[in-house]
Amino acid sequence: MKKLGIFAAVIGVIAAVVLIIVGISTSVPEKYVYVSSSSSAYSASWESNTGAQYLGGDAYNYIVEASLKAGYYNAMVLKKTLNIVGGVLLLFISVFFGLSCASAQAKADEEARRLEVLKEIAKNTKGPEEEPAPAVERVRMRRTVEEAPAEAAAPAEEAAAEMVEEAAAAEEAVEKAAEEAAAEDSAAE
Repeated sequence: MKKLGIFAAVIGVIAAVVLIIVGISTSVPEKYVYVSSSSSAYSASWESNTGAQYLGGDAYNYIVEASLKAGYYNAMVLKKTLNIVGGVLLLFISVFFGLSCASAQAKADEEARRLEVLKEIAKNTKGPEEEPAPAVERVRMRRTVEEAPAEAAAPAEEAAAEMVEEAAAAEEAVEKAAEEAAAEDSAAE
């Protein structure tokens, strides 16, 4: 499914390039109009700037022909703009879509690789009465190292408790000595 997404992104990039090329190559007619009374002017194509003489006055002919050619000119400019802008947008969307599909494919490949490693570990694991396989032993060693700080803290806590008990005993001894000294002083008086 992900390969189909990458294929769609490539097709999108190709279509975007085609749209941009069509937009750039679209010819826009010149801005002048030539009015002629010859019979070929009546069958002139829209791309040519030749217009037919419809009315008796030149000004009216230019007005009529200019309004007709203005519509064609605006349509060509719009076509050119839409092709270029649509092509650029399609290009960016296709590239983004392709990169996201490639990223998803890389994640799926990584997960598949991890699954293969776990399967290999499970395959190499022997029964409880036998020695564990090297991969399982590494996992156990890592677990032991992670649990080691908690196990190392227990003797330190015991030593701290012993020190607190010794300090309390020393305080009691000092208080007892102070009471005896006070009793001797009172007896001496």
